[in-house]
Amino acid sequence: MMARANVPRKISDRDVPSIAKEMMADLPLLVDTKKAAEVLGVSKAFLDKSRCDGVLKGRTAPPKFVRVEGRVFYKKSSLIQWLESLEEKSATCEN
Repeated sequence: MMARANVPRKISDRDVPSIAKEMMADLPLLVDTKKAAEVLGVSKAFLDKSRCDGVLKGRTAPPKFVRVEGRVFYKKSSLIQWLESLEEKSATCEN
């Protein structure tokens, strides 16, 4: 039997929070919107829009942010909390 090559497995949606948390290990305390979007796996436009819209019925609440001299930043701890809030609380069936 041949040894199986080290082929990367497909990343599922359930893996995203844990992968993003690993990426955050080296982040500074505050990151700008572009870097936050990259780490979270969402677009910058999503963060911009959700920040302006706030919490809308049926939509995911945006991560908490801070303004420093008019610029928007996200605290590392807020990004982690936001990811944890997205984790499913119970098992679901996938079709």
